[in-house]
Amino acid sequence: MHVLLEWTWKLWEDGRLLEIVDPDLEEYPEEQMLRFIKLALLCTQATPQQRPSMKQVVNMLCTRTEIDLENVAPRRVLKQPR
Repeated sequence: MHVLLEWTWKLWEDGRLLEIVDPDLEEYPEEQMLRFIKLALLCTQATPQQRPSMKQVVNMLCTRTEIDLENVAPRRVLKQPR
C-alpha cells in the first residue's frame, strides 16, 4: 500500500498521473479518471484535518468541482525499522 501511494505521488509530481491506470483499460474518460485519482490523493493527507470530509468527497464526485492538489503535500510514509 505504501509503495503504491508513494509511486502515485511521484507520478503526480512528474505530471504523469494517468500512468497509474491499468494498461489493460484501453478506453476510459481521461478527465474523469484524473479527477478520481486526484481525489484519492487528497484523501491520503497525513492528518485528518487536511483531508476532505465525506460530504466534500461526495460533492466532488457528483459535481465538476476542480480538484486542486497544488496546496497539498505528499504523505510521507515513515519506514518501520526491521
